[in-house]
Amino acid sequence: MKALTIASLYVVVACVVLGNSAGAQTMLELNDQLPPYLLSARLLNNGHFSITTNYTTDTTKTLIYREDGAGNRPVNYTSHVHIKIDDVVYQLPYEIDRTTDLPPPPNPLIVQDLFRDTVQGRPRINTRLLAIPSAGDSVKLVFTMEPVQRPSGGFIRLSVRVDNSGIVPHSIGVLMLVDTKIGKNDRAPIGTAFGYSGIESQYRRNTAPGIPEFWIALEGTPLAPGLTARGNLRASELIEPDRFLFGNWVDDNSTGIPGLYKVMWDERIPSGLSFTDSAILLLWEQQKLAARTRKLLAATEIGLVDSLSVSFGTGGGGGGSGGGGGGSLGVAGPGGCMRVATVIEDTCGKAGYSPYAPDTVTSLFLVTNTGQNLLNNVRVELGALPAGIRPLVQTTQVIPAALTVDQTGVGLASFEVVPRLYDQTYTIPIAFMANASDTILQSTVCVIVPGILGKIDGANTVTLPVCPGNRDTFDIPVKLDGIRCLPMYRATVIAPSGAPASIVGPLPVLPANGSASVQIESAPLSEQQTDVYVQIVVRDWESLAPGDTTWVELIDTVKVTIVGKHAEVQALTAGDTLVLPRICVRDTMVDSMQIQNVGGCDATITNARLSNDAGGVFTLNTKTVIPQTIARGARGQLFVQASSAIAGTFVGEIEFSSPAKPVVIRVPVKIEVDKPAYSVQGDTLYMDTICTNATTAKSFDLANITGCDILIDSVRILGTDPAAISPQTSFLVGPKSTLSISVAVTPVVQGAWTSTFRIFSAEGGNRDITVVGYSADKSLNVTDSIYMGRQRVSQNMVYVLDSVVISNNSQTPLTITGVQYGGQNPTDATLELPGGQPWPITILPLQGQTCFVTSRTQGIGERRTLAILQTREQLCAPILPVTIVQYGVQPLLDIERHDIQKGSVCYGGVADTTVTIRNLGNEALSINKITCTGSNAFTLPEPLPIRLDSGEEKQLAIRLSPTRIGPDACECTVQTNADWFTVQDTTLRIGIVGVVCGTLWADTVDAMVGTVSEIPIYLQPDERTTLTQDSLFAVLASQGTLTEFEVRTDSSMARFTTDIQGLISGTVQPVPGSAYVSGVPAVTGTVNELARLSADILLGSRLRSPIIIKLNTIAGGYFDIRTKDGLLRADYCAFDQRRVTPVQQGVQLYTYGADVSLIGFESGTVLVQWHTLQGDLLSSQEMSVSAGETVSVPVPNNSHGVLFVTVTGTNGVVQRSAVVHLH
Repeated sequence: MKALTIASLYVVVACVVLGNSAGAQTMLELNDQLPPYLLSARLLNNGHFSITTNYTTDTTKTLIYREDGAGNRPVNYTSHVHIKIDDVVYQLPYEIDRTTDLPPPPNPLIVQDLFRDTVQGRPRINTRLLAIPSAGDSVKLVFTMEPVQRPSGGFIRLSVRVDNSGIVPHSIGVLMLVDTKIGKNDRAPIGTAFGYSGIESQYRRNTAPGIPEFWIALEGTPLAPGLTARGNLRASELIEPDRFLFGNWVDDNSTGIPGLYKVMWDERIPSGLSFTDSAILLLWEQQKLAARTRKLLAATEIGLVDSLSVSFGTGGGGGGSGGGGGGSLGVAGPGGCMRVATVIEDTCGKAGYSPYAPDTVTSLFLVTNTGQNLLNNVRVELGALPAGIRPLVQTTQVIPAALTVDQTGVGLASFEVVPRLYDQTYTIPIAFMANASDTILQSTVCVIVPGILGKIDGANTVTLPVCPGNRDTFDIPVKLDGIRCLPMYRATVIAPSGAPASIVGPLPVLPANGSASVQIESAPLSEQQTDVYVQIVVRDWESLAPGDTTWVELIDTVKVTIVGKHAEVQALTAGDTLVLPRICVRDTMVDSMQIQNVGGCDATITNARLSNDAGGVFTLNTKTVIPQTIARGARGQLFVQASSAIAGTFVGEIEFSSPAKPVVIRVPVKIEVDKPAYSVQGDTLYMDTICTNATTAKSFDLANITGCDILIDSVRILGTDPAAISPQTSFLVGPKSTLSISVAVTPVVQGAWTSTFRIFSAEGGNRDITVVGYSADKSLNVTDSIYMGRQRVSQNMVYVLDSVVISNNSQTPLTITGVQYGGQNPTDATLELPGGQPWPITILPLQGQTCFVTSRTQGIGERRTLAILQTREQLCAPILPVTIVQYGVQPLLDIERHDIQKGSVCYGGVADTTVTIRNLGNEALSINKITCTGSNAFTLPEPLPIRLDSGEEKQLAIRLSPTRIGPDACECTVQTNADWFTVQDTTLRIGIVGVVCGTLWADTVDAMVGTVSEIPIYLQPDERTTLTQDSLFAVLASQGTLTEFEVRTDSSMARFTTDIQGLISGTVQPVPGSAYVSGVPAVTGTVNELARLSADILLGSRLRSPIIIKLNTIAGGYFDIRTKDGLLRADYCAFDQRRVTPVQQGVQLYTYGADVSLIGFESGTVLVQWHTLQGDLLSSQEMSVSAGETVSVPVPNNSHGVLFVTVTGTNGVVQRSAVVHLH
């Protein structure tokens, strides 16, 4: 809306953005990442993303806008990603269809789930998205947010990885729209190396000047930056976008240009106009992906850098040109030292490798002209640079180079950093120049460069045994702790003198943060250990300038223990005995015993035998080779064979000999030999109570615990018992295995019974198993159905009603473990035991149990619940469920409006209103009592109780009689036997505003020209109130609030004075044609004369003029006063020929509050025109006005600033100025 006043014209424009209402959203968060930046990333399960920070403050501030429904604002999803597949754009599901402006979009992405993971030590939050280009085809996507620390600051990386999981190749691209809001600044200009602008702009990768490395946006202004956000577009691990556009997120209604939120792909060009709601749009064009391939298609970062530091300078003068003799600048630059990060050389000798990222440092400055003059040729100049810093460009022009007053540009200082061995902090002088030679501001840039000096660590080494007199070569591992590859410079045996060792082969190159080996050759002369010390030297370097190289040697000394040793063997067994696997009688086992050569020379086994064969159980197998030579570090083996015709445990001994130590070795050998046997769980198999004439099966295990197969010849039932067994014919049970035998019994009479079956086995012996059981007809009878009648629906009431009888008709106890509920309404009733006894319960034979039905009716109408008894035993006949039927009833009271705001009601008057009450239930209700608290200005004439049948509605009358001036309210509680339709609001709130009612009027006044005439103004109650004249003024006097009104008439006929009488105590402010009255009614009485004004009666061009009354305020603003204009009639003596003829304009232009109005003193047509301060015509229209009529003058749409309104009539021109503000 717009509100406007002349002379101090003020316009307010209120804009309300409505979004979709939504409840709580499932989401993932990363909170307070990367201290001190404390970035938090938030990802909803509809794909929306946002970033906030608590950097430098406890108050959470946004970087990427989010509106989550807090603060009485609707949920608003303003950032999104689009995926383009084969020229078809897929959108997130909360976006709208651009043709209907309603969700969902025509090609929505399917949001599958949210998940967390950790990659390279960084926690990530992700959402899986799915696009389906066609039937049987799909493209999977993962949108990821993760924290990333860089030397420039802390960031949240946003990336899209695509998996073409379909069956055909696809061309796939990504669009990312980011709704930036830096703190409270939703229209932050964007700064890049190419300029600082609040105007829509774009950059393309293949069009000069290309995509900037990064962009920044401020919470404040360049001279008071506040929070400084930065977005990285080109950096390691990022994907450079093909298009970067910043501009208006919202629609520009004045130009009809849609906001960036409506951009589907690449159809929108920058408008070149300023924006009011900043957003960033990034585009990665389509690229071909083969089927079943994955690729990272988009990656960018948004985060924070240290707050900018602002410096001011004033300088120059006299030597400049075009700058008016010097000027002033405010410069916002890095608030602290810039840092460079190190990069590991992943491939030694890789072309273009630099140990720093970046190895060129660019410092961006926001340069603002704070002076009063235009500054030309504004630039940044580097001063004398320290060693280790090389300038890329000595002088860089600010963009733009000519800065008008208050204009901001971007300046850069760029230089290359040289690799240093030790940490360095550089201070680089810079100057901000203007015009020809004006130095406006001198400053410095701080850069921290980490040292890259490496460290080496050689591993002490013990060689394998070496046969004295022989030579062998071994590796000495050397580890490099450093980010770049370094060649080994020297490796030397330094002690002892004459040691039997030397370095051989070429020296290696040590990989970055890796290791390599140098070879040492040893030649021991005797059987002993010799410690040799090897010095390893690696050289690291830095070169500040060609020919100026500094070398640093990295030295470590390694101890190498050379072991000289003759041949020596030992048997490898678990413990001191060779244990062979268990076998069965008459089986043969062949196993080997390993012999290890632990010496430095070859060893030969010259003899092997069984020094104890355990009575012929053990022999050497023919696979044993004698003599047998075992090389250094290798193994030989002897093969042992065992076999026995009888069962038992047998222990023998193997003996073998060699010239090597210890010459003769004896090893015990052991084996267990089994004979076939089997076992069962017991001689008796007990079965539960089973049903007569029904077959019941049970199994038991037959186990073979030996290492032999055992043959079971058969299993047979003895006698004619009603039992069957399986398997019956012969079967084999393998070693260490178990087989189940099934017994099926079909008793024909009730009572106890036994049956016997026999296991026949020639190998393991026969065995009888007795089966014992009891048969009975297990059955229960239960009440099949019960009707509960009409039951009141309530969550808080329980009715204990009819009972259900459960009878045990069998000869055995039966246990009921519980009740399962089903049917249409399984939660509406329960079966419960008396006294609150819990389930289970056992019912003795031929006994019964009474249960109670408890009703908890959940809804209206017929309700059916099935109660199904659960038993521990399997019954011989099924038990039918208990059907519980009831009819749910619920009186349901609904009040059409819980808040009744009647508005203004005359004080002393009466107003009636009604509210609709309804019974939405299926049972009659009654309202027994209504209790109101608060004001007594409200009464309910309706007699109580009130009865409403099902479906009936009634108008409840309410009488309103204000008891005070101003707002009045009460809250009523309704007592009823019904439930409330709206359970969260069970009260009735009534409110009115008591106002003073009456008529403010002026009568016809006859006056003589040349005299002072009194003009009375009357106030009296009217028919809308029962107040008397006296009580009306008594109320106003008791209020003690200001009364203001204006009386107007023709300024050529009357000139008001400051005199005032009547029942108001106040003042008069006369102006030509008007009198402004302000005061407080202070006297009560029956006279209705509020004020009596005085005016000099003049001889003008007319003798009649309306007396127009405009009431501004009375009774604190709580009034409904009608006004009635009067008439002034002037007369003059015939002998007086003097005449006053003022300029008669026909109309008067005046303002009040938010109106621009015209009052006509004569009927006719006037021309109304609006002009700007420069004289441009905004609008022109003719208006008709009648004598005494007041009309409003419309303000041109979309206008603001200083304006002039001109009214031209037949007798003159009236003009007033205005200031219009848009909000």
